[in-house]
Amino acid sequence: MGESSARYQMENLHKAMRQAHTNMRRAKQKRNRRRNQDAQEPDLQVGQAVMLKNHNRTGKLDSYYKPYYRIIEQISLATFMVKNVANGTEQKAHMKNIKKVDIDDWDEPRRAVTGKENKKRATYVVPPSN
Repeated sequence: MGESSARYQMENLHKAMRQAHTNMRRAKQKRNRRRNQDAQEPDLQVGQAVMLKNHNRTGKLDSYYKPYYRIIEQISLATFMVKNVANGTEQKAHMKNIKKVDIDDWDEPRRAVTGKENKKRATYVVPPSN
């Protein structure tokens, strides 16, 4: 009598575990379907002018995005290599941290001439003559 009761309990436990596994698998599939409904394909191309999200904001008046970047390479579906036009540095960026820019509103900075970065302009004042 004890053996049949233990066997019956093991069968019920196994059925419950199989049902729980099936329910979790279906829930995961349903979550993925809903998540992928709103997913967007990146519409960014190589050479496009973009702004990069500023993660180093020090105050509330700092801008959310840093300007003057261009996409130079697409590494994966959502990861891009961007280059700062002002100083030439390159870095990886995810597409959620990139914002497209209308090139007409964007005045591209001129690169600094090497050797003249640290020189300041000064005006010469002529002392009054008596």
